[in-house]
Amino acid sequence: MQRIYDPIEEKKALAVRLIENGYFNDALRIVDDILNVTHSDPEAVYLKSILLNSSGNKGEALIWAKKSVELNPDNTKSLMLKARLLHQFSFYRECMETLDEVFKINSKNTEALDLMADIFLRMGKPDEAYRMAMKSISILPSSWNAHFILSRYFQYQNMEKQSIKELDIAIRFNPESNLLRMEKIRRLMKAKKREEAEKEINRKGFMEIKGTFTEILVEIEFLIENSFYEKAEELCKNAILEWPHEDLLYLSMGEISYNSARRKESISYFRKALSLNQNEWYLSRLTTTLYEVEEYKEIAKLYDDRTRIPIECIEPAVDSFIKSSNPEDLIGVIKYNIDHFQNKDILFVMEGVVNNNLGYFVLEIGLLVKNTDSFAYYMDYLRDKIIKHNEPDISVKHNIEGSKFPFSFLERLIKCEFEEVEIEMYLFSPKKEEEVKWGSILFYFARLNQYGKITTNSELQVLELKYGSEYVSDAIVFLKIICGIRE
Repeated sequence: MQRIYDPIEEKKALAVRLIENGYFNDALRIVDDILNVTHSDPEAVYLKSILLNSSGNKGEALIWAKKSVELNPDNTKSLMLKARLLHQFSFYRECMETLDEVFKINSKNTEALDLMADIFLRMGKPDEAYRMAMKSISILPSSWNAHFILSRYFQYQNMEKQSIKELDIAIRFNPESNLLRMEKIRRLMKAKKREEAEKEINRKGFMEIKGTFTEILVEIEFLIENSFYEKAEELCKNAILEWPHEDLLYLSMGEISYNSARRKESISYFRKALSLNQNEWYLSRLTTTLYEVEEYKEIAKLYDDRTRIPIECIEPAVDSFIKSSNPEDLIGVIKYNIDHFQNKDILFVMEGVVNNNLGYFVLEIGLLVKNTDSFAYYMDYLRDKIIKHNEPDISVKHNIEGSKFPFSFLERLIKCEFEEVEIEMYLFSPKKEEEVKWGSILFYFARLNQYGKITTNSELQVLELKYGSEYVSDAIVFLKIICGIRE
């Protein structure tokens, strides 16, 4: 009998062959073509879930797996795929319900028994896990997963010798599994048997690039975690050749270099990771490492007034702007990040600028925090620790006394000695642009409080033209608050 050509079935068969040979993207295109024609083909929906899972899109994969089960509720493959994905998301109750449906179809499904045993272990029910694993082994003695679960069960019961024995059996039945090999290495390291652990690492296959990217990454992280840096570096460099655009591999290389006391080399890898993925953690690692090697200007280049500073990097970032003689740009950076600055960060900034003879910057900080919860803390610190400098043993006092501007003027303003401030301002010779700005504002403020708004109105207009009316207005309100002057 002549076979009738069915294009949908032919496409599904082709998709399966492509999946078997690792051509997932090509297979996904074909499956999508099928689903464009027939939205409810159970096998195509099942294949779509497999392909999404293989690409790491597990959330979408679970949605399609559930749809596959709805279309074909008695299909064991669809049920097991759904159960595995639910297990990965730690949805154990729903996973167990799905496995119960599998058992209704086939009570001797060893994969389902092993998965159920694993859930029981995770739920703190070791005896139930043991029963399920033993049942699986009675059906399929070579079930490596069941033996691995028994190994974990005996470890849970503090029966280490029996646990290792079961782990070795699992490895014998699945010698290609690096997951099992890593577990054995971890146990050996815990028992302080590093030489034996190294032998396991050097066994054929462990350092080869095989499996998915995620599996390789887990292996690299495992080696780093256990301080096998040379092995981790070898595997990571080979992985980069295979996946040259994966940012996590460059992060791993950065960590390997860092832990191998090659700080400057680690910086280049952290930079590469950040260039591939603008991740806050990458920015943090790069910032802290640059700070350790005192590359302050390089840190300042990382941040602008549109870059969020990781909370743990506020101090090194601020300090780098100050030490690289770039405090003006820091104003914009702080303004953009002010919502997650804490009191200790405000203190750090203020002491930093004072200790570097940038006293005027304390006034800029005041404008930035004026409408935040930190303003009360700022005012207390400004009055008690800077203007009055009640702690003579701290370095801040020396720098305050070494630079008259702006603290002595503020102290006189608080005492309402406006005439003295005006006279001294005539003798003041600012050296920096910001000192010129704040000198002009303080001079105007002293005259305003002596002669009133009408007399000084023309001076105000000049300031507003030069620095902006909103800025000048905020500065005047801020000075009034410092001096306790009410409208």
